Amino acid sequence: MKGGAALLARLRRRRHRYSRLVFATAIGVVVFAELPSPRTGLGSAVIVASTLYIVHRERVRRAVTPRLEE
Repeated sequence: MKGGAALLARLRRRRHRYSRLVFATAIGVVVFAELPSPRTGLGSAVIVASTLYIVHRERVRRAVTPRLEE
């Protein structure tokens, strides 16, 4: 359980890292006139979707599971 909470905390602190995907793509297009391949778009979508799923799953798990007094 602590591993999931630690992961969620790291994701919250590092949200800006996912914006790097967008900015790196924009820089590639503008500066280098390089369009990303469909596989790159698919890979980026998988990364973002899996992260959103993990965050959602942890929120649901935290809401359903009662906290144990330590």
